[in-house]
Amino acid sequence: MMRLLTLLLVGTTLSVSLFGQQLQISVDRPLRNYQVGETIVFKFESALRGPLTYRIGYAEKTGLPTTATVDYYGGVLEIKYPTKVASFLLLKVQLAGQTAEFGVAVGRDEIKALAEEPGDFDAFWTRQKGKLAGVPLDLRTEKIGESDLSTSYRFSAAQIDGRRVYGYYVIPKGGGAKPASLRIPPYGESANIVSPDTELAEKANMVAFSITIHNAPVSQQDPRAYEPNDPRDPEKIYYRYAVLAAIRAIDVLATQAEWNKKDLLVYGDSQGGGLSILTAGLDKRVTLLIESVGALSQLNGEKFDQPSGFPYYLTAAEDAYGATGVEQASRAVKYYDAIYAARRFTGPSMHYSNYLDAVCPPATVYAAINAVAGPKVVLHSFNLGHLNPPTMFEDIFNFARLHFEGARKPPFIYASKRVGHVIDAGPAAVTKIGQAVTLTGQAGDNGLSLGAGWAVQWEKVSGPGAVTFGSPKTLVTTAAFSAAGTYVLRLQVTDPYSDNPRVYVLLSDEVTVTVGQGTSAVTDPLGTLDRAQVYPNPASTYLDVAADFSAADEIRIELYDAIGRVVERRGPFAVSADRPELRERFAVTTLASGDYVLVLSGRRGAYSQFV
Repeated sequence: MMRLLTLLLVGTTLSVSLFGQQLQISVDRPLRNYQVGETIVFKFESALRGPLTYRIGYAEKTGLPTTATVDYYGGVLEIKYPTKVASFLLLKVQLAGQTAEFGVAVGRDEIKALAEEPGDFDAFWTRQKGKLAGVPLDLRTEKIGESDLSTSYRFSAAQIDGRRVYGYYVIPKGGGAKPASLRIPPYGESANIVSPDTELAEKANMVAFSITIHNAPVSQQDPRAYEPNDPRDPEKIYYRYAVLAAIRAIDVLATQAEWNKKDLLVYGDSQGGGLSILTAGLDKRVTLLIESVGALSQLNGEKFDQPSGFPYYLTAAEDAYGATGVEQASRAVKYYDAIYAARRFTGPSMHYSNYLDAVCPPATVYAAINAVAGPKVVLHSFNLGHLNPPTMFEDIFNFARLHFEGARKPPFIYASKRVGHVIDAGPAAVTKIGQAVTLTGQAGDNGLSLGAGWAVQWEKVSGPGAVTFGSPKTLVTTAAFSAAGTYVLRLQVTDPYSDNPRVYVLLSDEVTVTVGQGTSAVTDPLGTLDRAQVYPNPASTYLDVAADFSAADEIRIELYDAIGRVVERRGPFAVSADRPELRERFAVTTLASGDYVLVLSGRRGAYSQFV
């Protein structure tokens, strides 16, 4: 049996970098993102002199690094590196007793799982969840505190193998059902590694749970934390208990009358980040995900000369069991790889990726980020190691308020009203060859306003033919297709985060377009639309919409401006074969002159027209 050996705590950085002014490294791209096949030119400058040693590799202890020692006499030293693989690269320079590190991304959006997903991934976890469901809840609670704003409880509940899950929950004061959250902890085994999540409960009006993954009350240390742990057998890997502990905590949450039963955020950092992804992918009750520098991703990376995510199972298996153990572990740990769970979560998510993270290398973190299908917000930090950025907890409040209406009415009256970054590539669409479809993207921060310097990019992710965008660098654009089939298009918006040049935020979402044969105009993109008229066009005073439908649907009408902001929204309107008509009039005298897009959207798709 094995024990995890690496200590991983919030607020502890294991980076060896000493970023002083004496060693300067730069590249020609402010966001440090390159495509596979490009040559990166690192530029080094210093007032120091002497023998200079550098190393370029995927991570400090992984991959096939390039190393060299040269005599440095001053000026600009160019270090060129031709890229071949989608990953993150780390340049480490040592000169005169000083060290500097510099990270870049290569093919950032192409980083994916290196090992094949187990064919029985879902069956394995269905079996584990079935075992848990067969264990009576045996819930025990104890009130431990109360204030004017919230009430706190300590709880425990039974789970498999005679174990229990332990933690806290905090219920904010005030009537009505509320959203909820579950925080999963970072690595550690000490007593009191978790505490009541009071601030989130009171500032975001959430029933806030926090748990330990160990089999001991929160105030005690578990002497068998992380044991048993045999990476050769998926039934004996310790994190099985951790995932089931999180699911059991959600079972406890489901007994709380204060939860609205529809809004649930799961979040965590490091170990807790990886476990949050696993929980979100395996439990459909989770609707919102936030993870920071998540562990448990790309667990087979070492087999491909790429970084593996914490807890480096293959290295541990080799040390304990030799080559045979490595092959067994390679198969077993796949059931705990966050990448495969991420593929099963389609809700909004927020992520943090640090370029100098030596504990959870950014290439492993990004493999899971890219696997998440829903709208994503990713904050990139150039100079952080294994640390949460200082904005993380305020970001959590903002993101919750954005996606959970109930989080906007907290008992703490001085809580911020700010909401976070938002991205939406628009509704799925249907078209035919020869007929362009209108894409109505939306993005921004604290609402839908794009800041100065923000960059917009539409691109094809998959599909059988070529895609021609009318204007790929605007939120609202058109797309035409050369072949019939199903296409996935991605909208990416970059916030350069001008307040802090050491970070940037990437917003990403995808939309599916189904393209049929033929070259005639699209007459039924909603599947129920018989006729649609939008007139007069152009309009100066009023814009009238007249549409007739052949089947039951719920129709929304939205008017977008040229940068994707909704300037008018109506509905939903119930239509049916018995009540097929929809008539609406928009006053446009207060709108600025220019191009707009009117969109009718229903359960089956969307119809759009420029006005």
